[in-house]
This record gives sequence, structure tokens and C-alpha cells, in this order.
Amino acid sequence: MGKVGRKKKEYPEDEIRKIILSFVKQKGIKSEVPKIALSKYAKILYMEGGLPWLNEEISDNYWVRSERRGFQLIEEYNTVVHKTLAQNNQIQVNLPRIEDIVQQNVKDSKQLLKQLLPYQRELKISQQNYSVLQKELSELKDKLIKKNALIAILEKKIKLQQETIYQMFINGSVTNPKLRNLMKVGEEADSVVKEALQNIFNLKADEFLDLNSSVVNTKSEKIVEINKRQLKESLLDDFRSL
Repeated sequence: MGKVGRKKKEYPEDEIRKIILSFVKQKGIKSEVPKIALSKYAKILYMEGGLPWLNEEISDNYWVRSERRGFQLIEEYNTVVHKTLAQNNQIQVNLPRIEDIVQQNVKDSKQLLKQLLPYQRELKISQQNYSVLQKELSELKDKLIKKNALIAILEKKIKLQQETIYQMFINGSVTNPKLRNLMKVGEEADSVVKEALQNIFNLKADEFLDLNSSVVNTKSEKIVEINKRQLKESLLDDFRSL
């Protein structure tokens, strides 16, 4: 009489499907599920306590031998999902209408479940993509708020620069001896004045109102020097106090 072989272990199919779907999600599988890699993943889940319904790890044979149900469930997933999803960067989906699937499989709940698996996976992908896009949108809104605040500061600064330069030339006359030399010290000062007038309405006004340097060459003693020590409340207030 021949030796009776050990009875092969079988597991709840719903739980096995959950393992397959979890593996696909965690590893980002976009093609056929590799059986050896899935077997290793299931063992890790078991060792980490992620499969409380198991009393020992699932053997490799369950996943890699064609007569075992684990192998067959992987093949079902690969057949249904891999053939219905067009693989590209956007994962375009070509799925039949749900009404047709239900009508064709209304008497076979297992087949119906198998046919609906791609919809479940696609729904999860859509939810994940939505979450990513929402996060990116929130980050872009924050950047826009900061950029608008910076623009407002720069606009205020430019307006102050324009008013300051304008007041300098208005007050730089014979009636104001403190600023007269700004307009009356020869070609060097004239070039500074011309440059300021040419750039008064653009961002190059910064070069004329550089607080870290003199308005003109500091070797000329008659030219008024603008520096940080003169600044009290604003540049305009500073020049009005001269």
C-alpha cells in the first residue's frame, strides 16, 4: 500500500486576495505579480503580525506550484488586471461596463468578483492620485501667497524709491544749500543725476539708492553721502530732515 501524502494546506481565498492586493499597492506593481516576491512579502507580513488568522507562514509552494490555489489566484489577478489595464505613465484604463459584467455573471458570484477587481484597483489609484494632487495644490497656494506678499513689499519699496529720488531733485536747488551740491558738482555728479532720471521708474533705481555706498565717489567732499546712519523712519523722512 502506497504512502499517503500530507494534505495540502488551503487558506481563505478572500484573505489571499487581500495579500495579493496589499502586495501590489505596497510595491507599486504595474505588471504581472511576481510569485516568489509575493511569497517573501507574505512571510514578512506573517512575522510582523500582519496576518493574525495564520498560525504558521505560508510555504513557497502555495504560490509557485500550478496546482495550488495561491498560484491560481495570482494568475487570475494577472489575467484580469494585466489584460484590462493599458500600462503607461498615466495608467489608462479600458474596462467593460459594469452593467454588462453584472448581467453576464449574475449567477456566478466568484466570477463576478474576479471581473470587478480591476475597478477596485482603479478606484484606489484614483484616490491616491487625488490625494497627491490636493497636496500639490495646497503647496502651490502657499507659494502663491508668499509670492504675492513679496510682490507687495517690492512694490512698496519701488514707490518709496521713486518718491525719494523725486524729492531729492525737487529740493536740490539754490534754495536748499544742503542738497545744492548734489546737482552742481560737475560731470561726475551730472552722470549720477542722469542715470537716476533714466532709471527712476524701474528696478535699477536700487543702484542709485544703494544704502551701503555713497551716491557718488566719496572722494568728492562736496557730494552728500547717503548711509544707514542717516536712516530714521524711511528714506523719504531722512531726506526731508536734511
